[in-house]
Amino acid sequence: MRLPLLYFCIWCPTLALAAEPPAPPVPPAPRYQLETKPARHVFATLTTDIAHPEATVESWYVYAPQAPELPSQTNVQTRFSLDSRVVQEGSSLKRPLLFAQIDDGRKELHAVLAIEATLISRHLRRLAPGQEASKVKELSAQETRDFLRTSEKLDFDRPAFRDWLAKTALKRNADEDEIDFARRAFLAIKHNFTYEYPTGDRAPTAVCTRGKSDCGGLSSLMVAVLRSNRVPARTLGGRWAVSEDPKSSNPQQFHVKGEFFARGVGWVPFDMASAILWTKEPSKKNSPLPYSGEGQELREEELAYFGNDRGDHLAMVVDQDLLVDSRRWGKKNLLFLQGLAYWWSGSGPDGNGSYRQSWKVEKLKVEKL
Repeated sequence: MRLPLLYFCIWCPTLALAAEPPAPPVPPAPRYQLETKPARHVFATLTTDIAHPEATVESWYVYAPQAPELPSQTNVQTRFSLDSRVVQEGSSLKRPLLFAQIDDGRKELHAVLAIEATLISRHLRRLAPGQEASKVKELSAQETRDFLRTSEKLDFDRPAFRDWLAKTALKRNADEDEIDFARRAFLAIKHNFTYEYPTGDRAPTAVCTRGKSDCGGLSSLMVAVLRSNRVPARTLGGRWAVSEDPKSSNPQQFHVKGEFFARGVGWVPFDMASAILWTKEPSKKNSPLPYSGEGQELREEELAYFGNDRGDHLAMVVDQDLLVDSRRWGKKNLLFLQGLAYWWSGSGPDGNGSYRQSWKVEKLKVEKL
């Protein structure tokens, strides 16, 4: 008997692209700049063990992320213990992934993904009078399209989401630049949403209806608000740059942040989940953070997690909705690839299959860039 496919992902949306964006007006002189510096250099290993002892396994089809170079991380190197090759996923972003196909009939798979990177802290600062901002490379037309796109699980084109935008007055005013509007949207979400983990549907329409989600859903909601107002934005799915914590409700340190592009300034970071959990709210009691970001503490500042990134997160993939070829079962979409995604073919029972992973992070000496 042929077994059904088995793989580890959460969402499988069908990708669609937003309409061609109009040419943006010439931006005014920037009022802000991002101050950056190396925060830490890390060597992270994700060890994964998968077993299907009762089945007859013919082939394994395994995808692993190739960590990207970003404003938040540089000098990035990714190594994978399986015999793999680099492939491009099928969306317009064409993100590189590592793919391995194993046809030797093994019932167990042991894989180690190693990522080394310098993590960069970023802080948004207002320019002093007479101070000129550093020159920033603007987005290309294709990049603008990529980070304004919509999909089934980034569904800001749906009437329910548009109605919610109108009711909450989250429409960009003519006199608001990207930073002014993003700040207003950030505070609106922070004040009116709560953190929930585990959570349900992370699509923005579902999140804005329920009023709660986890880091992935809250980040996607913020991205959806920004994109619907023609501000390029993206999620960054990965893990905290600290080792696993077995006592935590999120022992593997999964976390999703986001960033938006402000002309003349660059990619501005935000962390919706941490803002809701780690800055004080006068009207409600804050719940403890269910994951262990290093050095977190309850903060007074409303905007502590807007325009500020301490360089404590290792991104494994840029944005969501990766379109991959599962070989025998066609194209599949992955929401966030924060570990391995795999399929296998074979026959026989599979009652005792297992999937285990271990996340270890070592701090190395930070080199000056």
